[in-house]
Amino acid sequence: MSDLLITNVDVLTDEGVLKNHAIEIENGFITAILKDSDAIKVKDSAKDVLDGKGQLAAPGLVNTHTHIAMGLFRNYADDLELME
Repeated sequence: MSDLLITNVDVLTDEGVLKNHAIEIENGFITAILKDSDAIKVKDSAKDVLDGKGQLAAPGLVNTHTHIAMGLFRNYADDLELME
């Protein structure tokens, strides 16, 4: 039995985005990522079900706050001192 089932959510992975999937969570840990159609089998046994429609689940510790300059100028002046 899962503590939480997040359904209808897009999941970001290192291989791309999984559209319309479900995330099963037990004791604070992700135990499964399922196709939303397969989540129907565990939906009734979940303590809580959360609809993630329109949301994107991303792995923890991913810095999603970036500016274009962070990508364009990465490694451009690594050999310079801070005040140069």
